[in-house]
Amino acid sequence: MTLKTLLLTASTLALAAAAAPAMAADYSRFGIPADLPGTCSYEAIDAKDYSGRTLNIITHAVPVIGEPTALHAKQFEELTGAKVSVVHVPFGDLFQRILIPFQTGQNAYDVLFYGSLWIGDLNPFLAPVPDAYRESTGMKDVTRNYIDVAKWSDQMVQYPIDGDRHYLKYAPTCSKTRRCRRSSRKRPAAT
Repeated sequence: MTLKTLLLTASTLALAAAAAPAMAADYSRFGIPADLPGTCSYEAIDAKDYSGRTLNIITHAVPVIGEPTALHAKQFEELTGAKVSVVHVPFGDLFQRILIPFQTGQNAYDVLFYGSLWIGDLNPFLAPVPDAYRESTGMKDVTRNYIDVAKWSDQMVQYPIDGDRHYLKYAPTCSKTRRCRRSSRKRPAAT
């Protein structure tokens, strides 16, 4: 084989390899059939190297939001090399455990999982959500209602992760109807 033929063969193979579609990494070990492209994809997170850094998270107690937080913290550690410290707090104590460090100037947590209705109290301490995350693949399915709940003064300062919103609607006219009065009467205590 001549040098010219060898170079031509090597060049052809290199061009073919460059033109072939890249093999996507397999993230099925994280329980997903296929990764979604974008800023928050497993592939995008996997490309980051946070070795030697620690991410501090405060979240609800297990199982509610606390369990998925712990699961994803382990995944984030595996993908990025970061150490993730997760503090689980009963919901009744969560508000003060988040707010007191802010009020006293402590940098206790990097990520907060809390009731979105606390936005009025927490917004002075929250940074705006970057455009890259507001325009991410994951946000495309979030309804306008939940995007608006994440805003304070038309600025998105919360990143919605689920749509749990609980409302109590009180109907004052109900107490005037016979059916409502009957159902609200005290029942005798069980013996």
